[in-house]
Amino acid sequence: MGIVIGLVVIFFLWTFISAKARVHNAHKLMAEREQVNGRNLSYPSWSTNKDRMEEFAAMLNAIAKRRSIPKNFVAEIMTHNHPQNQFLFTAGLMEQQGESFEGQTLAVIDHIEKYWKNMDLHDRKKFENEA
Repeated sequence: MGIVIGLVVIFFLWTFISAKARVHNAHKLMAEREQVNGRNLSYPSWSTNKDRMEEFAAMLNAIAKRRSIPKNFVAEIMTHNHPQNQFLFTAGLMEQQGESFEGQTLAVIDHIEKYWKNMDLHDRKKFENEA
């Protein structure tokens, strides 16, 4: 009987986590579409909060490290106004859709990872050598 209850609990947890991931991906796709169309672009509510921005940067760096993206690449891309604005707009659009701070950060790091993976290997070596 305990095994059956355990399996039922695992099934419901798996279903819940899968549904949450699908919703997050749908929000991310919606945010990408909104950015392409230039609609509803706004910074997240926490963008003027220094402590929250530091937490955001720390989370980006921690996740980037797990995904083998050099810290100096993240720093470089976040110091240029255009990419930084695009990433913050992504976070803002995700926030408008009800995503948590962590969900917003994950959407941003996904974009950074796309940039990293699409970068020329020669250019990537520059960042890998500096690490």
